[in-house]
Amino acid sequence: MDPMVSSDAKLTEEEQAAVGFLFRLSGDADNTPCDTDLTNFEPSLPSWYDDVKFKRAQRYFADNRGGIFGSNMVSLISLLAQHKGLQILCATGRSSTADTARKRYVSTILHTLSWYECDLTPGSQSWESLMRVRKLHLNASRSAQSKKIGMITQTEMTVTQFGFMGFALIRPDVFGIAHDNEEDIEAFIHLWAVIGYMLGIKDEFNFCLMPVNVVKKVSETIMRYFILPAVQLESPQFKAMTEALVDGLKQFVPYMSYEIQMFLTRRAVCVPGYQYNRDREQERLCPSFISEEGIQTLLKERSKITGYEYMEFVFFHKVPVYNFTKNTMVTEVNGNIVSHKTNVPEDVIVENGKSRPMDDGFRTRLRKYLDLDESTSITLTLVDYETEWKNALNDSKFYELSLENQKKLAFREKLRKLFSGTRFGTYVMDWLFSFLMWRFRRYLSSS
Repeated sequence: MDPMVSSDAKLTEEEQAAVGFLFRLSGDADNTPCDTDLTNFEPSLPSWYDDVKFKRAQRYFADNRGGIFGSNMVSLISLLAQHKGLQILCATGRSSTADTARKRYVSTILHTLSWYECDLTPGSQSWESLMRVRKLHLNASRSAQSKKIGMITQTEMTVTQFGFMGFALIRPDVFGIAHDNEEDIEAFIHLWAVIGYMLGIKDEFNFCLMPVNVVKKVSETIMRYFILPAVQLESPQFKAMTEALVDGLKQFVPYMSYEIQMFLTRRAVCVPGYQYNRDREQERLCPSFISEEGIQTLLKERSKITGYEYMEFVFFHKVPVYNFTKNTMVTEVNGNIVSHKTNVPEDVIVENGKSRPMDDGFRTRLRKYLDLDESTSITLTLVDYETEWKNALNDSKFYELSLENQKKLAFREKLRKLFSGTRFGTYVMDWLFSFLMWRFRRYLSSS
């Protein structure tokens, strides 16, 4: 038995491949830059490029444009939750306000749209777009290195690749994406293997080159270990950048707010407490493959890499569920003396139904990372996926939203159900998507 794998895990071949890839992603990939110099670089299609599959994937996108776009909104926020990537993005200075974020993300969306809609041939719009994005990545990597943040590695590129295709692949029902044709799914994965290659992902780290079932399992593993915990942690920098993203795009997308987008993102990645309007039987994660020893090995390796100091708050053997409680001020009167106190419970970890105080070092580092004031208490619940998962699922976080946001979210859900799965609904959503893209292009051309 591999000591890195949980002793009670009986892994299938797909799961073994996924675990192996995760360790490569957290080891060799972290030490391999995406690009260091493109001066004499001559782009070309990979030897394994399949034009039939690529164009089939483009037709698949054309039939699911609204749903895949919706999954990309979740991916943008999920990628901002990755601390090192967020640091690199902040270093560019191009996304920190609503105005700069609007221009950057509208441009990103239109770049991505060209990959889905144009022929990938030398000199084509999509070809030029991919090369421009690759050069932007190199410039951002060099800037980050000069500021001691760390370079863009194969790890960041692979997690970004997951962000743009993974949610559509493993959570299609959340976004109303058709997912009953295996040839379409295989083609969609191939398209992203090609895009990953064109953006500098080496074949050994390009998980979209793996068999379909392995790609799905790798995607589930990335969501479980990288995304689900990270989107629960709202550092000041993450919140500021995400608010800039939302404020920048809400003039184009109605019923958008930071709170609603965070709720939808956490629901999409299966965070317990966000199961509003969801069939809880469909809320599945990959099991906890990695042993406690394996987790500690991963953390030890990643702690050596600039930008990954925060990973101890993310990697756990069990599913981590964070709850942050803002405690109210209590006024006490003793004679003529009035004092104000905040009764704050201690920060705790709950496991197997039992509560224990949070380790002082972990607690101090976590509170510093999140910049929490002393009136906020933390409860970290570690959920055993095999025995406690179903009981952890609920919609309690919906009722913590303001009444206004509850109404907006409920209205969005009614519209989604009304239009989902009908020919008329598909027509309306396609028209709305076309109108949105027209507004994006008009905005960029005038800015």
